[in-house]
Amino acid sequence: MISPPAFLVPAVIDALQNSKHLRDIVITVPDEADIYCANHVKKYGGTVITGDSDLLVHDLGLKGSVCLFKDIQVGDGKTLWGHIYTPANIKTQLKLYGVDGIRALAYELICDQHSTLPNLLARVSISAAITVDPEGYRRFCNEYAPSPVESESELVQQSKFVQALQSMDPRISEYVLQFPSITKVGGHTITQVPHVFLPFLLDWPERTSAWEMSTPVRQLAYGIVNLIVPDQEYCFTAFEHRRQQTKSSGREWQLPSLSQIPEACSSLFDLLNNIRGNLPNISEEHFWIAAAVYYDVEWSSSREKPFVSKEVQQQLNELKNIKTDDKQCSWAMIQFLAMVQGSYYSFRILKQILTVVLAHPTSSNLPHAVHQLNHQLETLPTLDADIGVLQGSLDIAPVDIQKMLVAAYNLLGLEDNVVGRGLVGDRRPKKKRRKPAKTAQSPLQRRKRDNPFEVLIAQ
Repeated sequence: MISPPAFLVPAVIDALQNSKHLRDIVITVPDEADIYCANHVKKYGGTVITGDSDLLVHDLGLKGSVCLFKDIQVGDGKTLWGHIYTPANIKTQLKLYGVDGIRALAYELICDQHSTLPNLLARVSISAAITVDPEGYRRFCNEYAPSPVESESELVQQSKFVQALQSMDPRISEYVLQFPSITKVGGHTITQVPHVFLPFLLDWPERTSAWEMSTPVRQLAYGIVNLIVPDQEYCFTAFEHRRQQTKSSGREWQLPSLSQIPEACSSLFDLLNNIRGNLPNISEEHFWIAAAVYYDVEWSSSREKPFVSKEVQQQLNELKNIKTDDKQCSWAMIQFLAMVQGSYYSFRILKQILTVVLAHPTSSNLPHAVHQLNHQLETLPTLDADIGVLQGSLDIAPVDIQKMLVAAYNLLGLEDNVVGRGLVGDRRPKKKRRKPAKTAQSPLQRRKRDNPFEVLIAQ
């Protein structure tokens, strides 16, 4: 079974940035691309190919036009054709004169989505909706305000810090650009509370979200931004949103304080070094899978839940002698793939935020542990690399997962014989601990006390 492309957009960005033929002619921007595209065609003319008809509301000048992806068709096999929409011509044909033009028509349509075009044009002629709610119209127009950066050539000449912002995945950039001091560089609209919108992972509906196991990595990543922002911008919590949380305000996570960040970075640096030490001949691709297996064992053992890594290892063993046509992908395998993807992307979030932080003018004052951790993450593969697990293919041998499980047990101080069982319910810890009385605790407080990220919960 092949999972949907959870990281399609950042994978395309990686491919473009790593292409010898395209990287010099492709520009990524730290904000919504519409504004930059509109600025370009207004100045030089041309057509923007997009899936968003909102681009027609921007000021595209006299020669700027838009072509929608849904209108594009293949001609003789070598050419593409589609409808071209030129706002300047549309305004002339609809007699939308004045400074508001199409923007006023778009606002009337938002206010009355069921009205006919003649009625909307009549309302535009008397500025009906604008007169009723001028403040609402002002907010609407702000969404299409010109970018402070006039052209993509200026983007190339920006500082190393801005270039680091440009290289980020859209979802990670959305988080970083919510800080006002960084926003002044990126030109983004400020929000008051930091939120993160994680990509959708295809995981087992009856199990805990595959994002859960690698949460400490993302907590550290979100908190590291505090190292370069003013005191009044510090964030002590961050909200994470997933697709299944359609009516949720997000899952709130506590972030490490400034004094805890160096130790947290050192702990993660040491953990990754120890995983390598326990698996000396491991490839870089399998190393990051081993990190996901570690988090699976750490998280599951602290909650007395089954290890999905062990379940998959056992199932792969059983499938070795089964004909290819008869092999089936179990929910445990789907969960394992999602867990590895979630762990990998958590490290990717950390790596990209570290890159931005270390590109900041004040980076020379950052703790040595931050630089160390950034260097450790240099081997993190890009999304366009040929990594089967990230692409939804379970091409890892049972013996490899077995070695990763043994390494995780060694690092967590668990008995080796647990690996042979796979279920936490059969576990025999070296030291029996008396269970405390149950009290209401946060998810962070419920984590194992021997967790190398304990610094994140010592509030």
